[in-house]
Amino acid sequence: MTKFFNILLLLWSISCFSSFAQISKKNKFIKGNVDQIIQKKYDVNYKKGVFAIEYKNDPSSDIFNYNDQNILTNAEYLDHHGEVYWCYKSTFDDAGNVLTDSIFVQGKLNSIFVYKLIDQQNEESNYYDFNGEIKDIQLRTFEGEDLIKMTNMDHNRNVVSTIEYENLEGFPVKEVKKSSSGKLLEKTTYQRDRFGNIIEEEVFKNDKLSITYYAYEYDKKGNWVRKYYYSEVGLLIKVETRNIIYADDKKKMTKNDIVGNWFIYGMEKDGFVFNEDQTFYLQGHPEKTAFWSFNQRKKQLILTENKERENEMIFECALNGEFLSLAKKEIGKEIKLETRPSIIDNQFTLKMMEKPFYGKWRQVDNNQDFIQFLPDNVVFIIDENKEPQKGYWHFDFDNVLLYIKEEGKKEEKKYHYFFEENRLKLVDPDLRKEMDYEKVGQEVDELN
Repeated sequence: MTKFFNILLLLWSISCFSSFAQISKKNKFIKGNVDQIIQKKYDVNYKKGVFAIEYKNDPSSDIFNYNDQNILTNAEYLDHHGEVYWCYKSTFDDAGNVLTDSIFVQGKLNSIFVYKLIDQQNEESNYYDFNGEIKDIQLRTFEGEDLIKMTNMDHNRNVVSTIEYENLEGFPVKEVKKSSSGKLLEKTTYQRDRFGNIIEEEVFKNDKLSITYYAYEYDKKGNWVRKYYYSEVGLLIKVETRNIIYADDKKKMTKNDIVGNWFIYGMEKDGFVFNEDQTFYLQGHPEKTAFWSFNQRKKQLILTENKERENEMIFECALNGEFLSLAKKEIGKEIKLETRPSIIDNQFTLKMMEKPFYGKWRQVDNNQDFIQFLPDNVVFIIDENKEPQKGYWHFDFDNVLLYIKEEGKKEEKKYHYFFEENRLKLVDPDLRKEMDYEKVGQEVDELN
């Protein structure tokens, strides 16, 4: 059920990006004429200096369908058996505004969201359970097209909490959540890339500050196709992929599109290798080859045991985004094939692990001593009574070692490093001396 509630929150968050005077789920982050997006999240593994996606036999995924205005119309969550566990469907008025979202779990109605406009600046969402009883109410207030406030109420319209938003170029950069009495519950600030996607998220909650980093790979239309999740110390922990199918993608398929190394989506190792000489074999079994051909007019892939076309299998074949789809329509079955890079590029792994070092740090036991890490491996050793000393730095992730070499000096200093509660600790292994640093400008204040 955790997955279900996470997606439920996603549904509510999408509705937060509605524009004033209309209730829609048009996504500001979607570019181009999108028909469908299929998303899946993976763990990663690290071995001998290389990060890679950890594929498993798990056909679960999230499927989002859009209309010709890029408004989300329905979605499905496939479970670990590849079956639809839950889905939701939207209804619209003649102007294209969303009236309701109905959530179904295992084929049964679970809950309904009902939307209505109050005026040009305010809209309301009512959340009903499967018995038709109202559970929660949300009132959203807009300034132009920017959401500036959300009021969360219980079924009796008693205020439970409020969230105020600060926006920049149409996207929230700060959210402050308070209780009905005005007590600060949570403060979140965002840094975004040029496409508006979050690359750094700072959350202050329960007197603790946590930081999460993100990075993205984009397609030619500017939609992300890979999202990388990092811990506070810049360690890659998750990768989410998206296969985006565009309604206006009219590419004519040829046999050259089939040649390659393909894996079945949602499977660890199963797949096909289609060679240019029109032989193929199953992944992991190059010693057992058979033959393939492509009927371009009928858009069919034909697999045969030999050139005499014995034991022939015919599949309807199509390119859907980056997927190669093979379907047997007579039995209603389809498999999706994907290509997979063997490793994750260093720009999304080791380079991101440098990011938590960036900035100016003050030594806790000596307020006059600072160290400042800059990109491109430049560092400044700062004593307020002396001239800053420029140097260079790099780190060894496997052995948790930081190396600093000041300009003009032959010796390179080595430290064990670790991050703890937003502090950087350096330990000199020779002197057995520990230095504790706190980030300048990130001291936790009242955050009001």
